[in-house]
Amino acid sequence: MSGWHIVALLGCVIIVYAWIFRKKPDGQDPSAMMAEVEEILDQFVAEITERNDRLIDQLARLKQEHAEERKGWMARLEQLESRIAELEQRAISAPGKPSDAGEHAPDTIHQRYRELIELKRRGLTEDQIVKQTGMNHGEVKFILQLASREEKRR
Repeated sequence: MSGWHIVALLGCVIIVYAWIFRKKPDGQDPSAMMAEVEEILDQFVAEITERNDRLIDQLARLKQEHAEERKGWMARLEQLESRIAELEQRAISAPGKPSDAGEHAPDTIHQRYRELIELKRRGLTEDQIVKQTGMNHGEVKFILQLASREEKRR
């Protein structure tokens, strides 16, 4: 036997073997497969619909909460506007009277910041005054500069 006879015979054996042991269909026809696909799609649509309904409910609750919160803020705004109008009327009706805050306010820097200036007179540095009073360093420096200018004017 020549080489090509062996190859041809081997090919025939493979074809016969494949024909004998070929895969037989499972018995499912295309319409059953379509029904299964449709069922899966229906489940998917139902799940998406349920999620959308939950989302819509959540958005409705958020909208209601927002409306209630807005209503509260609007009421507060109206109260503040009426209070402002009332204060403006008081200011217009009594222009010669000093305001309550102005009645008790000292006239000079020395009177307003007596403790701070006393600490400076005792010889404390600005850093020590800041630590003792808890005030900002720039604020202490500014007040002391104003106090020294006030003393120079006297």
